[in-house]
Amino acid sequence: MRFLFSVFLIAVGFVPVRAEEVYLSCQVTQIAASEAEGKTDSKLKKIMKSIEKDESLKKYHSFKFLNKKPLSATKDKTGSVKLKNKSTFSLTAVSVHRAQRKNTITVDVSVGSSSDRKKFMDRNYLIVAAGELDKKSDLLLAVSCPLFP
Repeated sequence: MRFLFSVFLIAVGFVPVRAEEVYLSCQVTQIAASEAEGKTDSKLKKIMKSIEKDESLKKYHSFKFLNKKPLSATKDKTGSVKLKNKSTFSLTAVSVHRAQRKNTITVDVSVGSSSDRKKFMDRNYLIVAAGELDKKSDLLLAVSCPLFP
């Protein structure tokens, strides 16, 4: 009976997940964002939809792909990536709310000495401002943590 109930929950798209079972396999894309007029790198086509929705990023007019790195995190294990501006980005899984086609991920993120709790949909990108890259541009991070392939 317990097995049939589990199959039913999976079939309707609801899978209960305890916090200690949360495992995130993410990709962190580093982007140089400039206020000067310019082009947007074609590698950033999917990410641009998330950037354009963020009002605080309207000042940027050109975007350049720098690199993409994997990051794995759980509730008990923080994942970290060394950034192009010599800072460190860290992410810790807090919770995952699974729902059919709308999985919400809650994470604690930190860049350098600042930290924050963020929520985002697993099919979208979490955009994080990571400080100054050089005198002409700032560093943005686009974090993707798809729960299903």
